[in-house]
Formats: sequence, C-alpha cells, structure tokens
Amino acid sequence: MKKVLVPLLLITFLLIFSLPGQSRILIPLDDALEFNNHQEYAGLLWNTEELITVQKLSLEVNRPGKLLAIMPLTSPPTDTYQNEDVIYKSQENFIARRRGMTLPEYFYEDRADFSTMDKQKSEIVEFENQEQIKEFLEELLTEAGLDDIEVNELDISKLTDYYQKNYSWFHFSILEITGSDLPAVNIESWRTVSKQLFYPLVTGNNPDRFLTVIMEDPLPDFQTYGWQDFSFYIPPQITPPVTLAGIHPGLLDFYPGRGVHTHYWELAATDTDGENDLLVGGRSIRDLLKLLRK
Repeated sequence: MKKVLVPLLLITFLLIFSLPGQSRILIPLDDALEFNNHQEYAGLLWNTEELITVQKLSLEVNRPGKLLAIMPLTSPPTDTYQNEDVIYKSQENFIARRRGMTLPEYFYEDRADFSTMDKQKSEIVEFENQEQIKEFLEELLTEAGLDDIEVNELDISKLTDYYQKNYSWFHFSILEITGSDLPAVNIESWRTVSKQLFYPLVTGNNPDRFLTVIMEDPLPDFQTYGWQDFSFYIPPQITPPVTLAGIHPGLLDFYPGRGVHTHYWELAATDTDGENDLLVGGRSIRDLLKLLRK
C-alpha cells in the first residue's frame, strides 16, 4: 500500500522563510485545541536540481494537546541539515550588508523563549493512489492510540489535491504540546529532488509570509506569485563562498564553487489568494555564465 522511510535524521541547513502561519497542513487532534498567533520560520535552498526546506513552526495554543502536521514533498527526502542558528546567521549577514537598506524589525529582535513540541510519531509515505490517503490516516492514528479521532473530509481533500498535482510523497508528524504558557516550537527539514523552487501555500490557511531564499539566479522566474505581489523585498545580494561557509560549511557542497544570491520576499495574507503554491524557476550558474559570454 505504501512505502515508508526511516524517519529522517534532521540536522540544519539555512535560509529563512520566516512565515507567520503554517505551510504544513496542520490538523488538531483535539476538538478543543485552538491555534493562536501561529508562526513559521522557514528557509529554501535551491540549486536548480535539489531543494532544501527548513521549517521552524511556532504555535501558541489555548490548552495542551496533539496535532498532526503534514508536508507534501516533490520526491523521497534524504538527510539534510537542521540547526536553528543558521536562520539567525542569515539575518546577521543581511544586517552586515544592509548598506542603508531598510530591514524587517524582527531581524533585530532577541530570540523568544519557547517550549519544544514532543514528536510522538513520524513517517514519510508515498501513496500509489489517492484512495490510500484516508486509509493511511486512520491507520496512523490507530497506531498512535488515537483511533477515536476522525479526520474530516476537508482535511483529506487538502492531501488529495496535492496528490493530484503529482506530489505523492508526504511527511506525517504527530506532535504533542504539553503546555500553553510559552509558544511551542517544532523544527523540520527536508532535502528533495526538485527542478523548481516549491513551497506549499494551499493548506487551508493564508498567513503573512516572510521569505529568505538562497539560489543562483538573481532574476528568478516566478511561475505563480511575483515581484508585484510582494509587500516587502530586499534586492538579491551576492553571497560568496566564504559567507556560505560561515553560515554552514555544508552549503559549499550544495553550491560547489559557485556564487549564489540571497533573496528576501514578504507575502502578506492580503496579497495572496490562497489558491496557488509558490513555484519559482531559475538558471544555474553555468547557464548564467553562458549568457554573459554571448
């Protein structure tokens, strides 16, 4: 019925895609559990062949409880890097190179106190047909001792919609929030094969999104949202190898011998229709050099 990978050993990579709101599909496993002031800090690293996505989910809740977090993926994920420090190092790099530019206020804010979400169960699954989705959800909840929970058809339809868009891989995590005094945080990351920069936005919520993206192309090809949709942006900045190594040495392997560009985009909730995912294309450094030589 399904192919299940060993839960990822997650370490961190970079990029911030700091996003108040969820771009994972979040399903409360308690009817009384409410999300308040949910935020997500995420990062996208793309080298035109592979995509690394880092997400830091932060939720304020009205009471302790459990939730199911689901991420659609472009391919089976491999090990990646996870460390919250890279998010802040990226911000520090923007600050050091701001040259009179206005930067978001949260770049300068101290890290807030938080509690950690406990991961009760984690599975990466490939579905062979969409009928398997509901069956798997019921099986997952039963194995977690939550067989009294019934996932509604609206939540199932969010998954089938992604399946119909050729995203057949999903990461399922059952997370437990044990307190409600501090924001609860969960960090995940995935490295997948992807010929375009992809981030799911059609998840049943439409929050403000603050994106920092590292890619080779300074003028990416926006296939859905574009410059005209951004409520704030920082022009792309060249990020040399020495800077990449200072953020995380593993980035030199991901962008071997290449200069890359760091982008910052904001998408306010009022700027998007919630009907399209973020899809962006771009050229590799080799293609860009060929253009310069013409």
